[in-house]
Amino acid sequence: MKNPIHIGMAVAATASLGFAAVHGEGGDKNGKEPPASILDNMFQGGGTVVTYKPGSGIAFEGDDYKIVLSGRLQAKWYFLNLENAPDTHSFRLRRARLNVGGWLWSEDTEFKLVSDLTTSPVILDGWVRQKIWGGESGYGGIRFGMGKFHSSRQFDTSSANLEFVQRSVATRTFSTARGTGLVLEGGLWNDAETESDKFHFYVGAVNNDLAAGSALSSRTRTNINNNELNWILGARVDPWGDMGDFGHTEGDLDHDGNFRGSFGANLMLGNDTVGELGGAGATDPDVEVFQVNLNGAVKSGNGIAAQAEVFIRTEDADIPGASDTDQFGWYVQGSYTTAPNSIQWGFGGRLSMVTLQDTGSLLAPVGLQSGQGGPLTGAAGGVPVGVEGDLLEATAGVSAYYHKHKLKTQLNYTFQTVDPDATGVADTDNHLLELMFTLSF
Repeated sequence: MKNPIHIGMAVAATASLGFAAVHGEGGDKNGKEPPASILDNMFQGGGTVVTYKPGSGIAFEGDDYKIVLSGRLQAKWYFLNLENAPDTHSFRLRRARLNVGGWLWSEDTEFKLVSDLTTSPVILDGWVRQKIWGGESGYGGIRFGMGKFHSSRQFDTSSANLEFVQRSVATRTFSTARGTGLVLEGGLWNDAETESDKFHFYVGAVNNDLAAGSALSSRTRTNINNNELNWILGARVDPWGDMGDFGHTEGDLDHDGNFRGSFGANLMLGNDTVGELGGAGATDPDVEVFQVNLNGAVKSGNGIAAQAEVFIRTEDADIPGASDTDQFGWYVQGSYTTAPNSIQWGFGGRLSMVTLQDTGSLLAPVGLQSGQGGPLTGAAGGVPVGVEGDLLEATAGVSAYYHKHKLKTQLNYTFQTVDPDATGVADTDNHLLELMFTLSF
C-alpha cells in the first residue's frame, strides 16, 4: 500500500507555494483588493450598462432586464487507496460551470440556467421564479423547472462555497439529487435592521427521489409509470439575520463580529414505483418514502463556524413479504478561519456516518470518489438491495482563501471505514487525499 499522506503533502506543498506566490499579495501588487468592478460602465448604449466584477461575472443591465454571465472552474488532484481494490492516482476537472441568470421585464421574474461541461446531460439547473407577493411583511414566489429542491442545507449551498472538497457522505447519500418540479418559496418575519426575513418556507412537488443514493434519483426522470408526485415541505429560521439557502457559505470568513445562526427542517414524501427503473411498460411495485432532514449552522463572527445535519429515512415497498426499511445518516463539522488578510487560512474537521438498518432498501451509500469506496450494496432480482451496516468518514482539511470562496485552494484527507453486517463480508478501511483549486469568474 502506498502512503497517501506522503504523496499528498508533496503535491500540496508544491501547489500551495505556487498559489501563494501568485496570490499572496491579494488583489494587486500593493496588497489592496481589486475595485468592485474593473470594467464598470465599460459600455453604455441603448440604455445598456455592462459591468464586470471578478468572481461575480459580467452583468448586462437595462431598465427592464439584468442578465449576468458567470462561471467556475474546479480542478483537483487525488490519491484514492481502497483496501480491496487498486489505488487510483489522478487529476480531474471536477467542475466547469457556465451560468446565466437574472431577471426580465421586472425583478419579480427571475431565471437561471446552469450548465456543467464535465457532466452528461450538461444542464444542471433551468428554472423560472415568479414573485407572487412582496412587501414589508415578507415575500412569496413560485419556482418552476429543474434544479435543487431543499433536501439538505449542505446541498443547497453551492459547491463553490464549501469548506471541504466534497460534501459529507451522509449528504451525498440522502441528498444532492436535483429534480424537476415546482416549489412555492417564501419568507416572513422581516427584520428592518438587517432588511431580511427571519422565517423561510418551501412546499412543492417533484418527479424524482432527491436522495442521490436512491435508485430513483435521476433528475431528468419523468413519472412514466406513476400518477403520483413526490412532495417536499421545509422551513428554516434565521433569528439573527438571513444566512441564505442557495446563497449560504460555509465557514466564518467575514470576521464581522456578528453572531449568526440558522436552523431548519426538510421533509420529503416519496411516491415512486420500482417499475420506473425498467423504463416504459415496466410494472410496479409502489415504494413510499418518508425522509426527514434536520439542520443547523452557526457563525461566531470571529472565525469559528459549525454546522450539522441529521437524515432519517423509511421506505415502504409494496412487495409481497417485504417489510419497511429504515436508514439513518448524520454529519457534524467545525472550522476556524483566520482574519481577512492577503491569505485567509482555514482549518476544519468533519465526521459523517450512514447507517443502513434493514436489508431491501433502494438506498446505497455514495462512495469516496466516482462511486467507489462504499461497498455496502448487493443486487437481487434486478432491484438494488441495501446490505445492513455502517459507513463512517472522518475528514480533516486545510484551506487557503485568496478571495474568500471565489479563489481558494483546499487540501483534504478522508479516512473511511465500512462495516457491513452481512455474514462473511469483512470490514474495509479506505483513504482519500484531495487537493482542489477553485476559481470563480
